[in-house]
Amino acid sequence: MLALSPCRNEPSLNKWIAFLFGGLFVNFAGAACTTTTAQDFGVDGQLLNGIDEKLGPRKVKAVVEGQPRALSLRETTDLVAFIEVPPILVPGAWRGFLLTSGWTVGCPTPANPLDGPVVFSNCTLASQSKMFNGYGNVSQSAMSPGSDWRQNYNGIYGAHLMRDEAKNYNWLVTVNHTELKNEWVPKYGGYANSYLNIDPAACASGEVNGAYQDCYKAYMAFVTSSWSSYDALSSWGLGSYQDDRGPILWPTAGYLDDEGAIVAPGPRHPSSIVWDGALWVFYLDQSPGSYGIKVARSTGGGVPGTFDVLKDGTFTEPALPKGFTKENIRNFLNVKGPQVAPLFAEEAGRLYNRFSVAKVKGEQRFVAVEETRLDGKWVTALRVSENLIQWSERYDLSGMPGDWAAAGLHYPVLVNKEFDNNYEVDLSDFMVIGTSAAGIVNTVRLSVTI
Repeated sequence: MLALSPCRNEPSLNKWIAFLFGGLFVNFAGAACTTTTAQDFGVDGQLLNGIDEKLGPRKVKAVVEGQPRALSLRETTDLVAFIEVPPILVPGAWRGFLLTSGWTVGCPTPANPLDGPVVFSNCTLASQSKMFNGYGNVSQSAMSPGSDWRQNYNGIYGAHLMRDEAKNYNWLVTVNHTELKNEWVPKYGGYANSYLNIDPAACASGEVNGAYQDCYKAYMAFVTSSWSSYDALSSWGLGSYQDDRGPILWPTAGYLDDEGAIVAPGPRHPSSIVWDGALWVFYLDQSPGSYGIKVARSTGGGVPGTFDVLKDGTFTEPALPKGFTKENIRNFLNVKGPQVAPLFAEEAGRLYNRFSVAKVKGEQRFVAVEETRLDGKWVTALRVSENLIQWSERYDLSGMPGDWAAAGLHYPVLVNKEFDNNYEVDLSDFMVIGTSAAGIVNTVRLSVTI
């Protein structure tokens, strides 16, 4: 069970959150932790995905250390418009920050953002959509054929250093969220989803009353993989990723019905981790009747066609339809994907946004952070697992404002206390980081005992 321990007589966590996510971002003095109502966090014996074993009950105590903070990260060459999702860190002599806002830039720095403002001045494009050239301008090749799954958006959501012993080189595999949709850009006009026949003048993603909104009748999302060599010539994995391998997952319901209308928007918002010789990818599938967080695993280095999804406790169901390749993608848009259940039973009214995982340092245990929306509130929660398959019940860290613009831990990921690793944390001192609608990176520091 997870309970917040009492601290000195300070304002509650919800008050800190109200200050932080209401946009004030006040730097309060002192280092007192905060207090909220104790709550149980454990496993009730419910079996998921046909697994016969149980984690058993777990007593977990979580303490929020100090105050939530807004980090100061600025990129001077204006390659990134704003930081939409929290940074992914690439290992190296310096910290390698991958910053995403429709495309991704790689920025090396020796600085720790916990020590003060970080100004990036030597960033390069690490991923790029077909439509935008990295400065917000529309590319002349936006509507050229090929790689349409990344026409409007191509953001890196996970990056892992891997070793090819046979070829004696290191390479960086990335897991990407990409989009193909109708989009209206005021300066340039409308651009159509090349897989559909819907006029952008009637349905297009774009700014409405100052806020960006998607038109889901013409929206498709994909989870893809790319790779780069990891050496000086590739800026240690932070330069442009030339090998776009294409989609690695497929929605249970497929994308289109027999009439060519959108059935499901596709897999979205992946997170990933390398464990036990495999690349695991957690993702949101919005297929009707099969909505929720699912997991796929590749023992083939993240190459499309090597991923299997979890079904009935085993990874034996291919994540892509039989015969699929990125070259013949148009032939599969109305083909259903793997018929698998989500990790967690669907709850009426609960909407998922992201589920991110890290290994607990020195232990055969994992911790996850998730973002969901329920009853008009954005909720950040923790879960624990011993096998990446069975997960405890959630423990809600805090209740966020219902308004997307007011909340500030969107697309959360985990990071260690040194702020150089997203994938392994010490439970005595680690952080959850997320972003606000304005592109501000926020962090909450935690300690957890089990």
